[in-house]
Amino acid sequence: MKRAVLYTRVATIAQDNRTSSLLTQQKQLKAFCKSKGIEIVKCYDEHYSGANFNRPAFQAFLEYAEKEHENIEYLLFVSWDRFSRNFTQTNQMIKKLILWGINPIAIQNIKRR
Repeated sequence: MKRAVLYTRVATIAQDNRTSSLLTQQKQLKAFCKSKGIEIVKCYDEHYSGANFNRPAFQAFLEYAEKEHENIEYLLFVSWDRFSRNFTQTNQMIKKLILWGINPIAIQNIKRR
């Protein structure tokens, strides 16, 4: 069975009360994993700007992933804007995760079959 870490993010408390709330993102990610037979090994939720990766929960994920990357196939998030808002840093982070064998995936970009 494939294993994934889930990551949800909103920038503000006000945003968390809208349709992109952490709870809504969690539900979407968990439903996706259930439909694809993916085991969830850890979840990280964050109220923080996506301007860079110096975010507490994301840094905690990186610490975990550095030690456990052999047991993680995916980092799943709802959409790329929940992952990051900085194109250059996004590319660098994707390269780092792929070197560890972790595929970062925005589930809204996956065609439904």
